[in-house]
Amino acid sequence: MSSVTVFVNIPFCIRRRRGESSHIRPAGKETRNAYLEALEREIDHAGELLEGKTVQSIYVGGGAATVLSPDKLARLLLRFKRAYQMAEYLELTIAAAPETLVSPCLSGLNMCNFNRISVEALCASDKMLDYLGTSYRLADLEDGLTMLGMFNYRNVNADVMYGIPGQTKAALRNSLVTCLALPALSHITLRRFELSEQEGVSAEESRDQYRYSLEYLKGKGFCQYAAGHFAKKGYESRHFYYTSQGMDHIGFGVGAKSYVDGYGITNTTDLAKYLKWAGQYEEITENVLYLDEKARQKRFAALRLQLAEGFSEEEFAARFGEGAGAAMGPSLQLLLKQSFISCLDGRYVPTEEGLFQIDEIQKVIFAN
Repeated sequence: MSSVTVFVNIPFCIRRRRGESSHIRPAGKETRNAYLEALEREIDHAGELLEGKTVQSIYVGGGAATVLSPDKLARLLLRFKRAYQMAEYLELTIAAAPETLVSPCLSGLNMCNFNRISVEALCASDKMLDYLGTSYRLADLEDGLTMLGMFNYRNVNADVMYGIPGQTKAALRNSLVTCLALPALSHITLRRFELSEQEGVSAEESRDQYRYSLEYLKGKGFCQYAAGHFAKKGYESRHFYYTSQGMDHIGFGVGAKSYVDGYGITNTTDLAKYLKWAGQYEEITENVLYLDEKARQKRFAALRLQLAEGFSEEEFAARFGEGAGAAMGPSLQLLLKQSFISCLDGRYVPTEEGLFQIDEIQKVIFAN
């Protein structure tokens, strides 16, 4: 029986912030409930995709999944778990908005058996939060983190942003300190502000902030195991790690993407269409693409080079019948020349610069 990861896309937020995807939107209760019902229909008809597969992790996110009704979300997950094969140690993550982390919500999340919470922290400055246009302020973030401690959560990630105009290293450090004040904080995801360069923050400034964060987190017992991902030992995101290792993944919801048995599948990004036709595969599928051998090799290398451990010639050959040097020589040589990766004893690993510029690594791989 093969393994898969599952992503359930929740495209809702309380307020769309500056730089956030246009696919994330505020929505009323009626729309949110209709969306959960549509997800149920899609999940009910996913038997062919999940047949003979064990689900190793489920990530419920995209936007702020905690805007949903906890009891309805619990019903959805229970339905899913009863219908399909779950791993014994299933990682179940939800993406949370800080101001939603109050007693009723957290009680509901306990009912859903979430064992990992990912909090949008971004920064610990009301001035910068106001600039970003978030729906919460520093007090909301601090209160939310406190509530997670009171509810005994032991596996918490915080998304922290760098590259915000006007952000100093001291301000970035204060954001990290605020998050690390929660004893259960075991994982940090560093995210570069999407509009940083357009709004006057140079790549060099962002690089300096990233390196500063890297050294600070090292001093606090966090290890960088992937691009932008830092964790205490044993608290790496299994969902991200498994997916980056090349495990098949299945996405549910509007705009969700799947990769199963060599096929890339993309759902419609039209919310109204999804709400109407969820459960009818042909109607909600926007694109299906079969990846040939060359495309699968590129996908493998791009995913594995997100991880600090990279991949070896032996691992590549075991999957594709030939070594990476023979199959992807020009791409790997260019990445080596640019010092985005290094190679030692037949293992290709991203450098510190490569982990910072992971998008550039992927551009080179897919361009050659």
